[in-house]
Amino acid sequence: MKENPYSKMIEIMKRQGASLNPPSAQIGTVVSSNPLVIKIGDLQVDKDNILVADYLLEGYKRKIKIPKVAAIGETGVDNEHKHSVDSIGIDEVEITFLDTIRQGDRLTVLPTEDKQTYIILARVVSL
Repeated sequence: MKENPYSKMIEIMKRQGASLNPPSAQIGTVVSSNPLVIKIGDLQVDKDNILVADYLLEGYKRKIKIPKVAAIGETGVDNEHKHSVDSIGIDEVEITFLDTIRQGDRLTVLPTEDKQTYIILARVVSL
């Protein structure tokens, strides 16, 4: 039976088109948090091939400022020690995150083009 030349051309076009598609995000699960190992489908990836968004790491620091706004009220827990409040806000302070990636967490993972490194973008949860 003679091979259909159109089928062969369509297969070549599919292969070439697929080679230009960027990798897509995948869902991974943390197998171990120390050392970090994640599982993406049947593939298990260890810390040597993982990059993690900094805000997912324990000890990540960030500065915040909450502008002052008008407020009316009093502070205090008893009648002897009260203060009037006319505004509330926080000057620039640094906060430190104490949580991190844990075993069983589900993650959004993006492979690099060569699929040798995997970038953890976010922790995800079901509603």
